[in-house]
Amino acid sequence: VSDGYNIVKTDSKGVYNIVSEKRNGSVFITLPSGYEAYTTGDDVVPQFWAHLTAEPTTAERHDFNLRKVDNNRHVIVAVTDIHLANRLNDVEVFTNSFVPSLTAEIEQYRKQGIPVYSLCLGDSTHEIYWYDYLYDIGDFRKTLADVGYPTPLFNTMGNHDNDMDKEGDFDAEQVYRDIIGPTFYSFNLGQCHYVVLDNTIYINKNRSRSHDTYVSKEQLDWLEKDLANVHADTPVFICMHSAAFRIKAVNGEVGKIDIGFAFSNDKYEKRLGNILKGHSNVHILTGDTHINQSFAL
Repeated sequence: VSDGYNIVKTDSKGVYNIVSEKRNGSVFITLPSGYEAYTTGDDVVPQFWAHLTAEPTTAERHDFNLRKVDNNRHVIVAVTDIHLANRLNDVEVFTNSFVPSLTAEIEQYRKQGIPVYSLCLGDSTHEIYWYDYLYDIGDFRKTLADVGYPTPLFNTMGNHDNDMDKEGDFDAEQVYRDIIGPTFYSFNLGQCHYVVLDNTIYINKNRSRSHDTYVSKEQLDWLEKDLANVHADTPVFICMHSAAFRIKAVNGEVGKIDIGFAFSNDKYEKRLGNILKGHSNVHILTGDTHINQSFAL
């Protein structure tokens, strides 16, 4: 269980205690293998987190209800850059085309009794249209419920999921944190460990919607603690919005390309690489580019 800074383990009865400054405003559980977090009503966002609402000096109690499930064999569907904005019939296309197509796709797995989950890699919405078309991250969550999105949906923060009326990364993320939850967290499905990070640092000076691309020191400090609880051979999936790699040069020979990190701050990318070095089976999933690419390094 974590507040985004500290990580503690529950005892054998599930009891935990964190001394927290409550800076991120939430507490969340890393789902253990073989369990799912509940969703409520038609909502499909897993309830693995809770708001911290009292002052740091006041104790709060937050319990997490889990459902036991055999997800040792599972399917996770990565979707990204949906950009719903209530314009150009996008919500209608999402409702009448995308969701039915996805539902049909996953039905083959459900018939075999295989649990299916979804992971959105960011840009669920498009902040430039939040105010013009009155559709923001809260409307996105409501749309998921209204259309009967067919799986639990874990979410990643994208640069367009920030509030463009707020300047600076932390303040611009507040609406997202209030409605969707933590901008970085982890969960286990079967034998796999998934880590969601926020590698878009929203600047938005004078409503420019500008942003940098890297994983902050705060998250890297937390990630180091998180992965300390994960066996070195466990498959680890690092999930972020902005691309982690880019093609730097093509050497002229077919299939020969040079690949480098795509972050805007090499200090943080090197530390991320060093943290991951102790794990032998690492995969990185990102969105943002609107192009399908796969790199094996």
